[in-house]
Amino acid sequence: MSTRFLKKNKSILVGVAKNGSQAIKQIHFENDGFELREQQGTDWNKDNFIDWNDSDLQILIPVRTELDRARSELLEVAQYEDIDVTKPFHPKLDYFQNDVMQFFITNILFHENWTGAKVRFFNLDKLSTHIPKYLGWDVEIPYYNTTKESSKKLDLMEKLKDVRIVIPGINEIFYHALKKSKYWIHI
Repeated sequence: MSTRFLKKNKSILVGVAKNGSQAIKQIHFENDGFELREQQGTDWNKDNFIDWNDSDLQILIPVRTELDRARSELLEVAQYEDIDVTKPFHPKLDYFQNDVMQFFITNILFHENWTGAKVRFFNLDKLSTHIPKYLGWDVEIPYYNTTKESSKKLDLMEKLKDVRIVIPGINEIFYHALKKSKYWIHI
């Protein structure tokens, strides 16, 4: 699974695996005027798709709690593999496995004088309902690949409800700190 980037004018939506990436891909397929890029390898941005020095560029990343994200990963894995419900599940995915988050942490987060692209985060639940209006885009962002759409996922959720999910503590700390920071948009 890779990170997807959807660009229109001076705005980029970032879809991290298990966090809106399918919905973001669908915007590109269903609407004109959007560029879609997937993070593949190390040279995916060699043409400056994301111009970090452009102070007019806004990069928006939908996020949800690490536990919600881990549950989504657990459901995805369980569709293809047998899960031993007596053993803890250790998710492999996190928000830090993409170039945008790595750049944000390395170059923006602790640098108060950053003057380049603006990276902002928002609640994933607002992706379909609030982001089009916030960006002034006349698009419908679909709910895509959600548990509610799939009876198989609903059955799996019931089967897996007692699986203990183990998340590194720093991930939850980062999420809660992010929500209190200037990098979070309340929409």
